[in-house]
Amino acid sequence: MGFNGRVYLSNTQMFDKTQYFTPSLLGGSMEYDVDLSQAGCSCNAALYFIGMPAKNQDGSYRAGEDGMYYCDANFVGGAFCPEFDIMEANIWAYRGVNHHCDEPNNGHYSWCDRPGTCAVDVITDFPGNIPYGPGSQYTINTEREFHIKIDFTENDLGEFIRYSIILSQDGR
Repeated sequence: MGFNGRVYLSNTQMFDKTQYFTPSLLGGSMEYDVDLSQAGCSCNAALYFIGMPAKNQDGSYRAGEDGMYYCDANFVGGAFCPEFDIMEANIWAYRGVNHHCDEPNNGHYSWCDRPGTCAVDVITDFPGNIPYGPGSQYTINTEREFHIKIDFTENDLGEFIRYSIILSQDGR
């Protein structure tokens, strides 16, 4: 798989840096099934949204090394942009986290929250009783496929207030 193992979604069949697919999930949800049984230690199977394309301070587009105008909250590709990690996982760990950024100027972000806030983490959220891992003793047995649902909750004004991630397997 090219693009450093990344997949980009577009509104068009031909590449256009202004046509990255940007779904509106506010007040909605997304769900999918995942099999991480082959994703061991030192592997990060990730699904995330980022606010591409990357831009320079003057508002011009920043192609980056791979020419895909990549940016994220950790300045990969030489530019910041908002990032929401739906899943950073392997058979031992699962984490979801939001990385907010400052207000853009000409579409350019000068700072992002690299560690992230409002994390959902199976290791830190369940100390001593981790419900996730390889084997039948875990509620989520990562040796088998499991289901993930993410809700994006809004208030009465249509503003984002929180997200929740639900992992389930066999109705549990």
